[in-house]
Amino acid sequence: MRNQLEYLAVRCFEVALGSVSERTAFKMGILAGRVLHLLDSRHRRIAENNLRAAFPERSPKWIRDTVRGVYQHFGGTLAEVNRFRRCLRPETISDYFSFEGVENLRTAQRRGNGVIIVTGHIGNWEAAGIAIAGAVTPITTIARPLDNPLLDKHLIHTRQNTGQRIVPKRGALRAMMEVLRSGGTFIVVADQHAGSDGVVVDFFGRPASTISTIASLALRFDSAVVPGYCHRDAPFRHKVLFDKPILPDRNAPRQGEIHRLTASFTKRLEIYIRTCPDQWLWLHRRWRVRKKKREEKLAGSASS
Repeated sequence: MRNQLEYLAVRCFEVALGSVSERTAFKMGILAGRVLHLLDSRHRRIAENNLRAAFPERSPKWIRDTVRGVYQHFGGTLAEVNRFRRCLRPETISDYFSFEGVENLRTAQRRGNGVIIVTGHIGNWEAAGIAIAGAVTPITTIARPLDNPLLDKHLIHTRQNTGQRIVPKRGALRAMMEVLRSGGTFIVVADQHAGSDGVVVDFFGRPASTISTIASLALRFDSAVVPGYCHRDAPFRHKVLFDKPILPDRNAPRQGEIHRLTASFTKRLEIYIRTCPDQWLWLHRRWRVRKKKREEKLAGSASS
């Protein structure tokens, strides 16, 4: 019943957004974000704590304003994704998206060993995948299914509008290996807490457990890692950037190289986030690694 009610609420909101202009729809999304900002005290506190630690030089007012901006950003993102379900097609992508650094991606692809695009919850990352698949290159996207299966099915339909292939995060290893083995490209979001199996690297000056699969696969298949991100320049107008490839050194000690690759793309993501802090998911408890555990992992990597 809860799943059905959530699905009904989202669909009703989508109908309302779809019946107005893009400008009005975006304003409705911003308003929804402001309301959630007022109601969601738990995640608001998490975001404020994260921002204080990441930007200790910033004032309390800047922290509060940025958190409010984060909620508004995701409200606007919801409005955009809803409209993109109907209007984002290969022939219309250039109306909404521009691309920079495509040659970086092409250089990585020409190596012939597969490419891993690494990104984060930055800008409208949902629509960016649709745009990349329709205008730049075929991609397989590794995505965590939504907790509500009705909403998840609905979102997958949106994601596949331009031919993007979606693979659930759980059990995705075989699919990722098949893509790289065939010289293809997959994209993965790598900015969330990875638990005890992750590689601990610095992120905004704090230890953060980060997914190790990306570096492990890059080493195994000699695949290039291409960091990238999406940035909203204006409502319904986005820029997708592909950074220079990070190449694995297969002659280096394995654990040390996994740490180096992971730290490298994590640092790139941090740089992107610093350019638009109100467009990243600060609501997530990203930093959960104790200093002692970090030192033990770093020592282990150095001795490998």
